[in-house]
Amino acid sequence: KLYGTDDTLYDTDTKKWITGSQGFKDSLEFLQTIYSEGLGPELDQALDVNIGSRVSTELLPEGKLAMAVDGSWLPGGWISGENAWPEWEETIG
Repeated sequence: KLYGTDDTLYDTDTKKWITGSQGFKDSLEFLQTIYSEGLGPELDQALDVNIGSRVSTELLPEGKLAMAVDGSWLPGGWISGENAWPEWEETIG
């Protein structure tokens, strides 16, 4: 599934990517809205090689970022260790 839509991104039967579905178009429109309305990071921030680390260890835990599009592995770094964030479940949900 293409997250947030009823469409898929890849057809396993034909082994082809699906790039023209309504869900695909809606996803791209969502990203366009984020950046055209200034809701995303500045270009220099987005291109920073450390942005992934900053999102998980600084921006989200310090409440400086409202939403991150990432994977299910992200909270793994908050459970224990140098960048533990015990309140992550209550904060993010």
